[in-house]
Amino acid sequence: MAVPNTPIGRVSTHLLTATVTVAGDSGVTNYARLINTNGSVVDEGSRIDDGDIVLTATKTGRYAVTIWSENADGKSKPTVALPLEFILYSSDDPFIKFESGSTTLILPAPVPGPTERKVLHQASMLTAAGARVAYDKGVKRYEVEIELQSLSKSQRDDLEAFYHYTVNGVANEFDFYDSDGTHWKARFLEPTLEFTRVAVGVYDVRMLLELRTP
Repeated sequence: MAVPNTPIGRVSTHLLTATVTVAGDSGVTNYARLINTNGSVVDEGSRIDDGDIVLTATKTGRYAVTIWSENADGKSKPTVALPLEFILYSSDDPFIKFESGSTTLILPAPVPGPTERKVLHQASMLTAAGARVAYDKGVKRYEVEIELQSLSKSQRDDLEAFYHYTVNGVANEFDFYDSDGTHWKARFLEPTLEFTRVAVGVYDVRMLLELRTP
């Protein structure tokens, strides 16, 4: 049987469900099961001859897809276990979105909310007479500090890939949608993206973005 038609290792979607499709072999009866980390069967299916078996998950978590087949004599091909991680979001869950070209990354909204600040490019100094004066270049920037908590390893990997390869750190702008759905042009302001592992497979990260209206 063919492997599922989804990336082995992670499946991300902004839906209540995620599906994995297994293509069967011809001339045999094909079986597939979706099993969670507790060993419980979440979904299963079978099909005689070639064709697709569609399995569905409705909760975020780590799963394995097991596939096997039997011929007319009842002899079975070896069972193959394939690891998957489903990251699912309800349409009601708050989220933030990063986009650049054909790449889209959706992550859960930061909790607590982001720290926002407006930055004025000014210099303040004292004259010889003791009077304070300000030099104002008239440039204003809007910055937001975001802390994302309890990211899975696959979410961490996706964010790291977006930072390093999609936008090349601080070099390129991208489209950012905050948890209110507001669209911004954004840029990372720091040349490092540091993750803290708070548990096995669980990560926190803080990032500083510069935002402007598109």
